[in-house]
Amino acid sequence: MITRIITAIVMLIAVLPIIIFSHTVILPVAISIIAFVSVIEMMKCTGCSHDLWFSIPAALISAVLPIGGWFIKDKKQFILLALVVFYLFFLFILSATVLKRGKQKIVDSCFNFAAVVYVMVGFTSVVLIRCLDMGAYLYLMVFVASCVTDIFAYFTGRLFGRHKLIVEVSPKKTVEGAIGGVVFCSLSFVIYGLCIGRIFDTTPNYIVLALAGIILSVISQFGDLIASLVKRQFGIKDFGKILPGHGGFLDRFDSSIAIAPVMLIFCSFPEFFTLFG
Repeated sequence: MITRIITAIVMLIAVLPIIIFSHTVILPVAISIIAFVSVIEMMKCTGCSHDLWFSIPAALISAVLPIGGWFIKDKKQFILLALVVFYLFFLFILSATVLKRGKQKIVDSCFNFAAVVYVMVGFTSVVLIRCLDMGAYLYLMVFVASCVTDIFAYFTGRLFGRHKLIVEVSPKKTVEGAIGGVVFCSLSFVIYGLCIGRIFDTTPNYIVLALAGIILSVISQFGDLIASLVKRQFGIKDFGKILPGHGGFLDRFDSSIAIAPVMLIFCSFPEFFTLFG
């Protein structure tokens, strides 16, 4: 626990400059590095990192995509370009699977593709949210949701947990912990909106904030459970060791990459986009 806390403090200190200068290229570069490492962690987990025909394109795309999302001003054009890249990548790995003459199952190739794209889209969505007009406030909500849900689900579960959530996937998680995570995440969004409103003289929509907190907290917990299921099925404890006490980058951001694309979708609705209007 001490190691975990020390690592968390060091991470917070390292992240502060990125938050302060998030309006500069520092943010997408940092996200690209994290995405690159996370994709490698996922490929090592699924056992496809040794396949250079898959791993090299996957690593390159993961490193380029967040930076591309920052510099390409027309976001619709960027999303269309990303879809084309994903399609070509998918076609390429399926063609490579065919040329292996049955030495690799096509279902494995499809899963590997889905796994790395899931990671890429999650991290790239963070950059796209930051590029929005109110992105300086909105993108942080991705991490507020994941951190608050994780922390309070843990403590609520420890204090009040009686009923196991999904033992086969994550033995320690409880129904009470999951509910506590949702409640406190929703409350944290309202408090976050109150602070932003006071500091920057804006008018938050507290009802939308509370509802968004509930939805994103649920998704956060599913993101955590999905990562746990992947690790369990591939027989590993953590995706990596780069963060002592936490595992790898993917272990730390498994909830965030599930939340970010949904948050980006929310931001396409006027009611949410004007959250701090």
